[in-house]
Amino acid sequence: MIRNLLWPLLAATLTLNAQAAEMAGMNHDAMSPDMSAMDHAAMSEPASGEVRKIEGNKVTLKHGPLKALGMPGMTMTFEAADPAELAGLKVGDKVHFTPRSEGGKLVAAGISKS
Repeated sequence: MIRNLLWPLLAATLTLNAQAAEMAGMNHDAMSPDMSAMDHAAMSEPASGEVRKIEGNKVTLKHGPLKALGMPGMTMTFEAADPAELAGLKVGDKVHFTPRSEGGKLVAAGISKS
């Protein structure tokens, strides 16, 4: 008897969780952020970092938390929005930049020495 009452409750809970994840811009199958939903959020909060590597039009930065992207501090590689901004930068330079998600790629815009 109790078992018959629990199944509908469990089904309702799973449905509500899936709906909440979908409304929050999450992929409810993987429960991870949907990058296309993040793209629409105009990820434009400035950040600071330190150049670890420059290769072509990509720059690896050690940065603090990126609130707009929901990421903790870490070291990661960004594509430069304007590769010309990488000219004159070298490993170890402290920089300011604006992290964005564009088409599922992480992009650093407005890169400049601190």
